[in-house]
Amino acid sequence: MRQSGRGLPLASHGARCSPLLRLFAAGLCAVALLLPRGSFAMWAQMSDEELVASSELIVIGEWLGQTQVALEGGRGAQGIGVIAVTETLKGSAEPGFALVQRPATGGLQSSSDIAFERGQKGLWLLRAKPGGAQAVYLADHPQRFVSASKNAARIAALRRLIGPK
Repeated sequence: MRQSGRGLPLASHGARCSPLLRLFAAGLCAVALLLPRGSFAMWAQMSDEELVASSELIVIGEWLGQTQVALEGGRGAQGIGVIAVTETLKGSAEPGFALVQRPATGGLQSSSDIAFERGQKGLWLLRAKPGGAQAVYLADHPQRFVSASKNAARIAALRRLIGPK
């Protein structure tokens, strides 16, 4: 057998891996493919026209927070958020507030869940929950909230697009 300059044996071109080593390598590859990876939600960008058209309720307001409510028939709990409405631009909100369905606190969370913080003020473009209770809306896309403190110009542009009520 040939040796390197350091006295170590050199592998010949005909060298083969042992079956145990191949099985170990295949197992490592399989485990690597099955391990969960960090993931993030991706949403399709909507035009302002699409966003306004797909929103049944558009309001200016402040996120007050969310709570848990028990559903009828013992089907579990659901999170419900509340927006204090100061102005309704499209649709009709209950006097002074809008209810938004949220994931249950302490329940399974998805990478697509959007977090809101108490005191956030801005424009909310809400869509009706399909097959859901009346007056409960969804804010299930990042574009469905426009922060008043960060995007005043965008709010003004959306107001112009919505037009007078």
